[in-house]
Formats: sequence, C-alpha cells, structure tokens
Amino acid sequence: MAARKRKSASDNAGKVRSTYYLTADTVERARNAAVTLMGPPTFETLAAIVERGVRAEVERLERKHNKGKPFPARAAELKGGRRLRT
Repeated sequence: MAARKRKSASDNAGKVRSTYYLTADTVERARNAAVTLMGPPTFETLAAIVERGVRAEVERLERKHNKGKPFPARAAELKGGRRLRT
C-alpha cells in the first residue's frame, strides 16, 4: 500500500480563498477529474486543477496582450457586479 500524501500547513502558505461562478459543466468535469485522480500516483485536487488552469490562462493573456510580462499591479480592488459595456 502506498503512503498517503499529507497536507501540511505550508501547502496553503501564500494562498487566498476566491469564489467564482463557473458553468455547471466545467465544475462537474473538474470535480470528476479530481475524484478520478485523487489517489496514487497523482493525488490530484480540485484546487490544483483550478490553479493550473487559471495560471495557464493568465500567462496566455500576458503573452498575447503584454509582451509576456506580468500585467501592472492594479491600483484598487476589483468591484463586483455587472461588466462595464464599451
């Protein structure tokens, strides 16, 4: 029997909780992947799947719109609500 990977306090160091609305299909597919892969050898988590996906998309946007560099730090927090129409 393989040893279980245990979470330590350092696993969450530097992380913040965020809430987003996603399509039901996307959430179900991600949950199914996490459950299918939660055991050895991958020990996948839903949070890890989401983080990799968001990171990959931000990096793609940086390459496309900002010459591959991180976007400038924002001056204020994002406001919730409806999108601005242009």
